Amino acid sequence: MLIRIAFTGGGTGGHIFPHIAVSRSLLKIAEKEGINLRFYYIGPAIFNASIFENEGINVRWIRAGKFRRYMSFLNIIDLFKIGLGFIESLWYLWRIMPDVIFSKGGYGALPVALAAWVYRIPILIHESDAIPGMVNKISSRWAKKIAISFDRTKNFFPLTKTNLIGLPIRTQLLDQNKNEAKKNLGLDLDRKVVLVTGGSQGSSRINDFILDILPDLTRSYELIQVSGVKDYERVLQEGKIMISDELRRFWHLVDFLDESSLADAYAAADIIISRSGASSIFEIASVGLPSILIPLPESAQDHQKENAYEYARVSGATVLEETNLKSGIILTQIEKILNDPALSRSLQEKSKNFSNLGAADAIAAELLDLAKANS
Repeated sequence: MLIRIAFTGGGTGGHIFPHIAVSRSLLKIAEKEGINLRFYYIGPAIFNASIFENEGINVRWIRAGKFRRYMSFLNIIDLFKIGLGFIESLWYLWRIMPDVIFSKGGYGALPVALAAWVYRIPILIHESDAIPGMVNKISSRWAKKIAISFDRTKNFFPLTKTNLIGLPIRTQLLDQNKNEAKKNLGLDLDRKVVLVTGGSQGSSRINDFILDILPDLTRSYELIQVSGVKDYERVLQEGKIMISDELRRFWHLVDFLDESSLADAYAAADIIISRSGASSIFEIASVGLPSILIPLPESAQDHQKENAYEYARVSGATVLEETNLKSGIILTQIEKILNDPALSRSLQEKSKNFSNLGAADAIAAELLDLAKANS
């Protein structure tokens, strides 16, 4: 039996990595049931196309426009992009004719979702954030199934087809040995480890906060800082000025962590400082790390702040909003958690209680059921 499954969504890691997690679960189920699968991604260009290609996902790029909630000439241009993307999606779906589509929402998913509605191809949408985006709100009207990550999100969708599932994460990130991970990353086995990341594309402002306290951090801890590709050289040069050669060996600056290195970083870390995109939050929860979350103020509908506070309510994570935030506050919070073993253990346990490691399998099973019903 051959089943074709198409993925669509935006071009960031928050959409890409859940697709990969679900595709791996699909392959696992298909092997047991003797199903032959073909995967496709239809959407806007992503930051690293090889990520999909390495997973056996055939890529078809389309043009896509963003919705801006303010007056801009770019809104007119992007209307044309959405129209072109819709025509391209009609063409690709006609050529491929998938049995089911898994949509993560985001600006890149709208042309594909509209084309799928024209062809009556069943869609399962997944909403990562506590407050759903506009595209998922629109496509929920004709989606067969809706999966959500946060309980409060059910208030925005029809209850009859909405299920709280959590967010699919790559299980390969889990269950690494702490000392082995430290050795792999060249870290001091006796020092506690602070992991800082601004998401898949990095954050200049978080990088600046960390640079301000770089001497203090490296005097006491091992620091893994994921700068993002665009900001790497600037951060590297400024950091070299701020700390001595002796302290520099405790500062591990990278532009991006591949899956293997990220798994080691999660295992080695004692605390993480991060943006609060949904994928980041659910990965943090799954590995049981105490966290300091700094929501991106410009995120659509302020969804990162909503995500952060929803997660903090259950996990005890610290949320620091950028408005009037000082680097010294971040340092104080790091020290408060890492210098109190009882607090750190409590935060780890609460964090793990939030995660749902079966999300990818649940979505994969639902996709196959929809595909079989459509074939």
